[in-house]
Amino acid sequence: MFLKSISITALGGVKQFSQTFRGVFSKLETESPDEILFAIGKVLFNRPDGSARRVKAAKNTLITAQIAAECFRYTVTLRGAGLKMTAYALGEDGTECEATEQYLSFTRRCAEEDRLCLFDENARDKRDLRAYLEEEKNYKPGELAVLTDGIAKTQSFRNALRAYLDAAPLSCAYDEGILPCLDTVRFWDGFGELRDIHYEGKPLLIRKPSPETLKIIAEYRYSIDRQILAIG
Repeated sequence: MFLKSISITALGGVKQFSQTFRGVFSKLETESPDEILFAIGKVLFNRPDGSARRVKAAKNTLITAQIAAECFRYTVTLRGAGLKMTAYALGEDGTECEATEQYLSFTRRCAEEDRLCLFDENARDKRDLRAYLEEEKNYKPGELAVLTDGIAKTQSFRNALRAYLDAAPLSCAYDEGILPCLDTVRFWDGFGELRDIHYEGKPLLIRKPSPETLKIIAEYRYSIDRQILAIG
């Protein structure tokens, strides 16, 4: 999936904002990162990003985004205080039709996959594939199964996880930076394609990246098959 553009009207402290994204990696400097992350989160996950819970929509709020996915081009709008979603799809034949349910079905992922789409260096929860192997140390009983819709309990998941960790991942130690996150995203992309050849990863959002994080992303941005958006 690729977020091609987004426009925001009357959301939190943002009166009007619009941005077009090109290329694998985009860096956006803004005074309103939480509002923008909130809007992108609603478009991609149909729920707000957890770091922006204080953002409030109003009656005149309007969010419009252009999404490229599979053979479709979606136009997604969210309106009003409830941010009601409507999606239209532009097919290969050039015709546009209402496709809200299709879009929601296409973007549905388990909670763990969606959680991994946001990297925030100030967040307490860390992304590391080894946490899945040491489930009893890092999750409450049954928590990982719930977060992954039962996927983490399957033998295919465990086999794929061990194979990835044996194949020289990006992070070779228990780093707390961006590399373990990139590893985890790469693993889910590979495992997703094993389950569905049409699987497409959602954009990876980086909240308020440090200079060191930006340096690492610049070096490794082509190692993952996803759009990366750094917002801060």
